[in-house]
Amino acid sequence: MRTVTGVARILDLKVADRTRLTREMVKGIKSDMRQAAEDFLDTAGLLSFSLTAENPLLWGHYAASFAGVCTIFRRGKSTTSCLSMCANVSYVGTRPRLPMSLFHNMTTRRMSGQSSEALENEIFFLSFLHKSNHWEYEQEARIFFPFGASKKLSFDRTELVGFLMGPKSAPELEHKLRVEIAARRPSVALDRASLSNQDFRIIIPHKFTRRRSKESR
Repeated sequence: MRTVTGVARILDLKVADRTRLTREMVKGIKSDMRQAAEDFLDTAGLLSFSLTAENPLLWGHYAASFAGVCTIFRRGKSTTSCLSMCANVSYVGTRPRLPMSLFHNMTTRRMSGQSSEALENEIFFLSFLHKSNHWEYEQEARIFFPFGASKKLSFDRTELVGFLMGPKSAPELEHKLRVEIAARRPSVALDRASLSNQDFRIIIPHKFTRRRSKESR
């Protein structure tokens, strides 16, 4: 299988009209480049959040059908915290196009010893910060960390606000959480959400509601 570097060299030769490529060769190059792109994107770590805890669909999909737990963070001013890299997802009607030329240009710059950071960021942005507008209800924000798949990231201790139990969370789970919180971080809050009797939403304690100041956006 050709490497990204090998593919880039072949394309450069083609541009310089120094080789003749058959249709099958072109198909092979495109296939190799797609695989190389997937391998490159697999090196990125990804962590997802939601800006709301009131949507019942989120609890139904991601919190064991209302029986799980929501971890509440509030981003602070620390520039070393992983939350400082958190960015809102853009919801779009058309899938973003990821040109293979970006990978070619990135590889070319690397081969020549130049910085490819801007191209890398553009590739990751197109790949990880766009989502179908069908999922807009999630109000998702993501941290993507280039070349950091499975890597542990740190956040400021004060940014962990608390834990919110689902309306159907078991008392046993709540007890275990209270024991752990008392032993590790007594200042972290633990509370329980409830189902609204009037609206299709989850009612959460006021202390967990999202701040509307510029700092929270």
